[in-house]
Amino acid sequence: MGPQNKTVGLIFALMFTLISSTALAQNFEAGAAAVRAGDFETAVSIWRPLAKQGDARAQFQLGISYDEGEGVELNDETAVRLYRMAAEQNYALAQLYMGFMYDVGEGVAKDMVEAARWFELAANQGNAIGQFQLGYKYHFGYGVNTDHQLALKWYKLAAEQGHEVAQNNLGGMYENGNGVDADSVAALRWYRMAADQGYSQAQSNVGFMYDVGSGTPENDVEAVRWYRLAAEQGFADGQHNLALMYQYGDGVKENDAEAIQLYLAAAEQGTAGSQLNLGLMYQYGEGVQQSNILAYMWLSVAMRVGEPEASRYLSDLNPNMKQSEIIQANTMAQICLDSNYQNCG
Repeated sequence: MGPQNKTVGLIFALMFTLISSTALAQNFEAGAAAVRAGDFETAVSIWRPLAKQGDARAQFQLGISYDEGEGVELNDETAVRLYRMAAEQNYALAQLYMGFMYDVGEGVAKDMVEAARWFELAANQGNAIGQFQLGYKYHFGYGVNTDHQLALKWYKLAAEQGHEVAQNNLGGMYENGNGVDADSVAALRWYRMAADQGYSQAQSNVGFMYDVGSGTPENDVEAVRWYRLAAEQGFADGQHNLALMYQYGDGVKENDAEAIQLYLAAAEQGTAGSQLNLGLMYQYGEGVQQSNILAYMWLSVAMRVGEPEASRYLSDLNPNMKQSEIIQANTMAQICLDSNYQNCG
């Protein structure tokens, strides 16, 4: 009877565990359904007891609630506590979010080393975002020693899972020969993967590769197509490069007025090259009514943000302007900078 009783007891215990696990899963999904319906308070009320029972998913989701202030009052410290509980159960998403919290210093003191440690834990479980974040840390030496080969390794693992920024950054490493022999064909291939997912920086990078004939035969029409895709998403480098194509009629019909609009869009995002070119186009009245004051303003802005050519062009303008006009233009430039490019002329 003894062995039979033990067997019955074991079967009962397994059935109880299975029923409990099923019940937990059903309750968790009820909380998820409440979130989808926009009822965050109900989701919190469902997940809170599950979290106390040690359910890692519920702990993580409850952490998200406190992190975002959805259904509860925002509390980063509580969010970190809940993320940590789930992360210590090896829950990859919670490990990832612990990395983020240490990375930016929310709910904990900012600590790049600790951020990298948590990202590595998530990365080692195959989490693509964790792999990208760890690659980024090794790429630029944040919290770890700079190591381009390790950056390449982690970027590639994330890129192979379709992480678009990892694909783009991997393309950059192949283009520049960081951690690997320079290979423009491989660079273009990775850029294209990210660009095909709609990542604007990669679209601009693909445009540049066609523009200069790197990794592919030079093709201005293709360059314009990719620059335009990036520009339409508001990506400043794409706007600047597309403006150049319009200004000089490369791959598209020359159109100074269109170039002006694109330069302006990029200049208002702080692109010094666009600010410089805007100043020159105002100086010579290309695509816009000639104005020495606006020319001087944009050239002054470009100079103050580090464009080395701007001071030379300002010197060329000086003899053609009254001192009062130069003072006005410099005042306008300062207003432009102080307003973060929102009030420029």
